[in-house]
Amino acid sequence: MAAKYTEKIINLILSRYSAGDSISKICKDNGFDPSTVSKYLALNGVKLRPPSEYGDKDRISLLNKYSEETVNNILQQYDSGKSIYQISKDLGRDSQTIKKYLVESGRVLRPVRKHSFNEDFFENIDSEAKAYWLGFIYADGSVSKTSPRGKAETNRLSINISAKDIHLLHTFAAEIEAKTLKIVKYIPKKTYSENLMSRLDINSTKLCSDLKKHGVFRNKTGRLLFPTNLDKGLVRHFIRGFFDGNGSYSTSKTTVGNIGITANEKFLLGIQNVLITECNLNATKLYSYPKKTCDIKDLRYGGRLQLQRIYSYFYDGATIFLERKRSVFEKSIFN
Repeated sequence: MAAKYTEKIINLILSRYSAGDSISKICKDNGFDPSTVSKYLALNGVKLRPPSEYGDKDRISLLNKYSEETVNNILQQYDSGKSIYQISKDLGRDSQTIKKYLVESGRVLRPVRKHSFNEDFFENIDSEAKAYWLGFIYADGSVSKTSPRGKAETNRLSINISAKDIHLLHTFAAEIEAKTLKIVKYIPKKTYSENLMSRLDINSTKLCSDLKKHGVFRNKTGRLLFPTNLDKGLVRHFIRGFFDGNGSYSTSKTTVGNIGITANEKFLLGIQNVLITECNLNATKLYSYPKKTCDIKDLRYGGRLQLQRIYSYFYDGATIFLERKRSVFEKSIFN
């Protein structure tokens, strides 16, 4: 702690602040850096005063551009975990000014993200895009911890798909306003497949916390539950997203083919109940995999009329989907 400031200087800072001097006044009188002073106060267990308790000169500095209400809104959002980038975007304010106000208010700034994106994307599932990508992540996404510590929070979202569909990862990155996220191609190890895969990793405790709220949790394979809190009009987009990740359409020379969705039984029954209601289908027995150790099954439907209803439910008016699956589906049932 004394690598930059000696113990005498640190004691001076503590003494001046305890006596009522503001951080900016201490810095102005002694040529100190506000962010460093804030850090030493925090490290010594000093609770920083809110802006309302600052001296007149500090309040003039804090409020010389924004209203008191706006400044307090900035501080509250930052304290809640939002980044300077996100606050700037939400309020339509300059990020450098926001940073200045945070420093002047005594906040110890968190490290700046290497990659910026909309961490609040999954806070509320209120659009086709959010519902679709939630379903896709249910199928091909996973959340994990980047730290082995027991109390560490889940903070990494990973999406793994075939490299031939890598454009979907670029579409998702654009949807969450990420410009510099790295998408890698790789061949899986310790598997029988040698197919080239693509992966997108995103580190964000906030993003993972919101996904957990909507049913995405660690080690979810075989334990997924169909979400019950989605708006009725968005359910079909969620199912289509899951189908694009964990679904298939097979054709043959003698029949129109059939659609299949793979998941655990409870989750599939949730999908089936929706399809029965929305597509006027009958219940069908789930197909089991005898050699699978976990509760993984297939929901399958065939027949031209049933498949046409499912196709319409999935794609009418839709703007986000995996084109290669939609194309095979469409050609089979309408040709």
